[in-house]
Amino acid sequence: MCTPEAYVILTIASAATSYAASSAAANAQEAAAQQSYDLNKANAEQSAMNQYRQIRQRQAQENEKSSQEIQEVSRRALKARSTAMVQAAEKGVSGRNIADLFQDFERQESEYRNISLRNRAFRELAYDDQLEAVRLGTQSRIINALPTPVAKPSFIATALKVGGQIAGGIGDFQDPDPAQGVPQGTG
Repeated sequence: MCTPEAYVILTIASAATSYAASSAAANAQEAAAQQSYDLNKANAEQSAMNQYRQIRQRQAQENEKSSQEIQEVSRRALKARSTAMVQAAEKGVSGRNIADLFQDFERQESEYRNISLRNRAFRELAYDDQLEAVRLGTQSRIINALPTPVAKPSFIATALKVGGQIAGGIGDFQDPDPAQGVPQGTG
């Protein structure tokens, strides 16, 4: 059996060791969680950048294709007007019929250009929606990767526990030995 002083010292030493180990484990867990978060965040941001770049490349390619198609239609319309003008001149046709024909060519070209530009505007809106979806998805991935708080040992709780153990243990030193029974002359 140990003395009350030794019991107090052993109880405090045991609690301090337990507190230090729990604190070190909590710090290590917190550092690992932060490292995992940083890696997940960097991966999410890199993925978003790749997706943004791919969407913008598709957008540029489709805009270029649309511009080329408009230019091709304009070129064909100009050629058709020139051909019609030459044929009309060769045949000696002039007046309202030729003017109506030229207006029809211009109308068709204008309609095609307007439809192409409207379609491009709709595609631009769709690309903007895709970019926003990527942004929101990335934001969600980052939020979901946030480390959860790590439970750290409480110094006050440890001190109260030690105090309770010491109080209970000292009481055992002051109580008569239950095996000896009740002392003579009492009771």
